[in-house]
Amino acid sequence: MKKLLCLMLQLLVLLPLAAVLLPQAMSAEESGEDVVEFVLHKRMIRDIDYNDQFEYHENDGLAISEEAGETADIISQTVPLNGATFAIYDMTDYYHEKKLLKT
Repeated sequence: MKKLLCLMLQLLVLLPLAAVLLPQAMSAEESGEDVVEFVLHKRMIRDIDYNDQFEYHENDGLAISEEAGETADIISQTVPLNGATFAIYDMTDYYHEKKLLKT
């Protein structure tokens, strides 16, 4: 009985080693489109509307809800800057290069 138990424990120890050595396949589903849509809004604080109690909005990347938008200073005390233009750059390769240099 002890020999059987000892053999089973040895096999149990070797099982994770065998699982690591066996070939493992990884797969990921590819999307047909690589389209990303950005909606950028530029707002400005006019000097006449600025006061010392202005609360800046912490940008979390989410839309401001209607309830919060009515009282948020970023909406109520700023005006849209129409005609603002933006330049978008793909910095993915630069980011990955810098990330690899840090490690």
